Amino acid sequence: MRGKLLAAALMASTALTPRPAAAEPVSTFVTAFIAGFGGGSAITASLATAIGGATAAGYAVGAFLGTTILGQVLLSVGLSYLSSVLAGKMGAVRSPSPSQIYRNFAQDISYFQWVFGEARIGGPLGFTGASRANDPVTGTQGWKRHYTPIFAAHSCDSVTTHYLDEREVEIDADGLVTTAPYVFSTESGSVFNGGIFGGGGVTVTTSSNVRIRPFLGHSGQTADPAMVSIFPEITSAHDFAGLTGAHIWARNQGAESFTKVYPTGREPAYTPVIKGMDTIYDPRTDSYGYSNNAALIIAAWLTKVWGRSVDWAEVATEADICDQLVTNRDGVQQKRWTIGWSFTDDTDFETQRAQLCGACDAFIYEREDGKIGFRVGRYEAPTVTLTDDDILSISVSEGAMGRDLPTEVVATYTEPKNAWREANTGPYVITEAERLVTEEPKIYAATSHNQAARLCKRIAKVKRYARSYQITLSGAGFKLFGQRFVRIKTALWDEVIEVGEFGIDGGVFFLNGTSTQASDFDFDAATEEPTPPNYAAVATADTVSVPTGFTGSVQSGGAIKYIWDAQSSDLQQQIQLRESGGDWETVTLPQGQSVYTATGLPDGAQIEAQIRNRTSGGKVSAWSASETVTVVQNTTAPAALDAFDATATGFNVDVAFTAPNDPNYFATRIYRGTTTTFADAALVRTEYGIPSNADAWTDTGLATGTYYYWGVPINPSGIPADDGTLPATGSGPVSVTI
Repeated sequence: MRGKLLAAALMASTALTPRPAAAEPVSTFVTAFIAGFGGGSAITASLATAIGGATAAGYAVGAFLGTTILGQVLLSVGLSYLSSVLAGKMGAVRSPSPSQIYRNFAQDISYFQWVFGEARIGGPLGFTGASRANDPVTGTQGWKRHYTPIFAAHSCDSVTTHYLDEREVEIDADGLVTTAPYVFSTESGSVFNGGIFGGGGVTVTTSSNVRIRPFLGHSGQTADPAMVSIFPEITSAHDFAGLTGAHIWARNQGAESFTKVYPTGREPAYTPVIKGMDTIYDPRTDSYGYSNNAALIIAAWLTKVWGRSVDWAEVATEADICDQLVTNRDGVQQKRWTIGWSFTDDTDFETQRAQLCGACDAFIYEREDGKIGFRVGRYEAPTVTLTDDDILSISVSEGAMGRDLPTEVVATYTEPKNAWREANTGPYVITEAERLVTEEPKIYAATSHNQAARLCKRIAKVKRYARSYQITLSGAGFKLFGQRFVRIKTALWDEVIEVGEFGIDGGVFFLNGTSTQASDFDFDAATEEPTPPNYAAVATADTVSVPTGFTGSVQSGGAIKYIWDAQSSDLQQQIQLRESGGDWETVTLPQGQSVYTATGLPDGAQIEAQIRNRTSGGKVSAWSASETVTVVQNTTAPAALDAFDATATGFNVDVAFTAPNDPNYFATRIYRGTTTTFADAALVRTEYGIPSNADAWTDTGLATGTYYYWGVPINPSGIPADDGTLPATGSGPVSVTI
């Protein structure tokens, strides 16, 4: 049902233009549906009649909403089900947090990305290369790294904010960044000819280290002329048609300013905020364009990503609900339900559904005709009533129980004021009379504190219910297609149930739900919305301090262990490493870590390392002083030589020795001096051999005099049997007179 869209390096020729998913014919599933009922033990004449009626009516019971174990098919899911996925309790792969995707990365194959509403994004590189050719538009000279991150597999509306390495920047009409530290000034002319004496003066020219040229995938998009001019492998075919991204170059810097301009040690990551898909259909105006309306986005997701059908008249109704205005705790009005989220095509369906529907308290269901319907968050009086005659079995629990029952709900959402990173709502407290248990749903598709807070209340209500119901039904289950609220009226109960799950299990309809009332959907922001986090303090915080106590020590196996003093819990560290003046590689570490071991390093390499602190708001300290350590693959010194001697023969000296019976032995260094002080001796020979082997070497052409010889065994990494100043006993000095 679902095809993966793959992007490769240099992936953007017109031949690879993405196309929307095509709606497939709905599989009726009726034969298997009837067989499932036929295998049940509680089949009745009325149920058989209902099945026959369903078949005659052409009911199409599909499996779009997902199947679980033992043949269970979910036909409707509500917030109680979705909130469990958002809290990571249903086995779905949790969506990465916003800050985890704010990067540009190079890999051979990447999944295409979808962007709905307004969101900040990163993306894979469609091209990268270095050149010193002048930019044909701006005339900028010098070595530059060119790269093209891809952000969406479709056209988008616009870029609203530019970020380079967590810094918000602005660009001019040519795409040159005009924000420090990416700008610099140069002077020309003579200062002595200026001023009141006239005749010239100093000319100051401002230039930029970075140029950004976004493209939005619109019709008629052509290959970037600068890229075509600079790189022979780029032609007019590389137009990135139908894709959203940016062509960027970053100018190389001198050593004195490199880390100031590029704090990560490489070209800056470009992670803009964009208004996403601009081909979203609005049935109310019969038009296509950009929207962050939650209902229109869910409809676009169903039709464009999954190729399913919707009832556009129903979508129009839900879109009107989303556009209704609500008042937040600051007294400002905002739309009731909006969405801003991006995901790649390998994101599992459960996560997609939970994020998009969970962000607007949506109830999503499969209709009898195979179309997908949904209702955004609101209370509606039920139109279906279940009685004793409809119910095969029922189980009712009075009040939620258990030690893990939440006492408060704190949602993680995307906060634009926090540079579009994740943030936590204040807690929605359910009760303070019990042990504190916090439910923590991750609702990244919600981009306002008020919306996330309203969802906290709704999740609290479905988790701390008055009664829960587990019901199996006869053919009356057909009445529940698309019903979010159902009234149950039996001899023992008479109340409204909010449906959490409705489906088929073992050939019988089942309904799981909780009691609800209209007030569960009301929200008074003035009294119920918690205080949101204050991000103004982050922007004015003092300079971030440099970590202290940074040192590296050699470990066996080609590793270096770095340690530093413990830092504040709200900071995380970044370490950058390079070999012999090469390119820096940066590693970002988890918060609270004070040790890092770099492994897989080549024996004998000199590794330079620096460390800095980074705040959750993206501010960084300066890099620490460099710590240079030589890699040692084998840190175990060999034993001393078993024997060592030297004998004069004419003007030559024959040195003979026996290697130790030690697997760490690799060679013997032979030193010669004219005094008994080892420190004054010179290395004259390294004789390689094997453990326990008798070996010899002849020192030839010596002048008359007395000489002293030492033998120092070493391991494969050059580690001697001692520190080199006091050779092991039996290794010298041995005196020889010529």
